[in-house]
Amino acid sequence: LLVRAASFRSLGQFTEIRAGCEDYELWTRAWLLGLRMEKAVEPLYWYREGHPGSMFGSMSQFDCAQRVLRWYKGAMPDKLSGLPELTRMLYELAPPSEYK
Repeated sequence: LLVRAASFRSLGQFTEIRAGCEDYELWTRAWLLGLRMEKAVEPLYWYREGHPGSMFGSMSQFDCAQRVLRWYKGAMPDKLSGLPELTRMLYELAPPSEYK
């Protein structure tokens, strides 16, 4: 994702939480603010997965989703603000490994 400097500043840049999923969190905030996003036509870099010190995979998929959902929760009407907690409860009752 390429971001104009002015747009990046309007988003408040990355949050201080450095545990993974910063990119998804930034994209979510951009979408909620109505910023236009487009996919690059071709890859502009190489990414090494599993490199020592890499944050890739440092956060579970569920924790990443919870991190991103908090931004949606803040944008939801009060009646829907409990959805992230409901999602967690349902996940704990039937984790994805039990889905078939």
